Amino acid sequence: MPQCPYCQQLNALCTFCQARLFELVAGPQARAIRRVAHFLHTVADDARLDNARREFETALARIPVESLRSSSPHVAVEITIRHAYLAARQRYDQQVSLDAPAAEFLMLLRTAITRRRYHRHCLRRFHFDVRRGIFRGHYTLSRAEIEAFLHHILGYQQYEWLFQSGMLAVGKAQREWKDPQSTIRAAVVAMRETLFDGLGRQAGALTGVPISASQEWSICMLAGWVGAEISLKDNPRLAAVLRKELTTRGEHSCSTYDELYKRLPANAYRAWHEGDWETQAQLRTRIAYLVEHDVSEQSPQVFCPDEPSQAAPALPDNPTYEAVARRLEEEDQYINWLIKTAGLTSLEEQVTRLQLQEPPDEHPDDHYSDQEIADMLGRSLGSIKQAWLRARPKLQRVINQ
Repeated sequence: MPQCPYCQQLNALCTFCQARLFELVAGPQARAIRRVAHFLHTVADDARLDNARREFETALARIPVESLRSSSPHVAVEITIRHAYLAARQRYDQQVSLDAPAAEFLMLLRTAITRRRYHRHCLRRFHFDVRRGIFRGHYTLSRAEIEAFLHHILGYQQYEWLFQSGMLAVGKAQREWKDPQSTIRAAVVAMRETLFDGLGRQAGALTGVPISASQEWSICMLAGWVGAEISLKDNPRLAAVLRKELTTRGEHSCSTYDELYKRLPANAYRAWHEGDWETQAQLRTRIAYLVEHDVSEQSPQVFCPDEPSQAAPALPDNPTYEAVARRLEEEDQYINWLIKTAGLTSLEEQVTRLQLQEPPDEHPDDHYSDQEIADMLGRSLGSIKQAWLRARPKLQRVINQ
């Protein structure tokens, strides 16, 4: 029976050892392609790359990130930051041509290797096993240590992705028998995408952290990071659906972009965890699709006062007050058991109870809307949709048992 050559587990290579195996394979490959890049690059390429990199870092330093994020998380703020970032990146792409990618490849590869090694060394102070993703023992970290740990784990993850994306692109180009210049160009394109769009991927990964404040911030950041590239001018069908929704609600003065920003967080969370995408462009397309169908699938009730209303069908019997009270008590007991067994969080429990609760008789519908629940709990509409989206699978698992 085959077993893992590193941890001696049977049947297959364990997930903890895949990174180690990748390093064993990619290490010689990285050294070989680096020697080729040294022969191809010139001093002029180095000077042009240094100037472009300094201008890019200066443009990023001018973005008032801290002041913009000083208030509560908001998608419009993240989109503003993303637009400034995209403008700086566009200037960088114009200054650094892919016709001579050797200098940029050497810079990105050197940065990935050194920064990854630095963050991995810093994580050892916290007795953290980077390969397995676990702590070696039980330790209590202070608030400052937690912030430092998060900084280093996110930094290590970013530069690990940068190194892996470059080596995977090199391997793919070599399998297609491309020349060295085309191989290095493919690696630079992949590493640029990872470096420039890595923050959005990290925000998406943090949406799975079971901390309410972290989830709300990361979902808002993911929605802004991807939503900044959703243009209603290029997507007239989505713009028409959003305008129709605003007209139905009588909000003629509101902008379609405001309605889009309100619907982005919940649909970005859903698209990320569905996993039916590989690139950021595919994720952006999926989010736009979900937003469009989230709006179009709603069927608001239309009241026609001129038409005579149909009489309600007569009940087969007339239950007593005691029977109705007993039935309601049984339903409450079942809901309490269901919520407790499903292990819902505090916000998920509140949203679930309001979703299952019948509104008063004067209410026009037979259930509370998401906006009404958000107003009652004092939370944003996106956080309510996300909580209900997380609670439903938990409840479904308990019901199916």
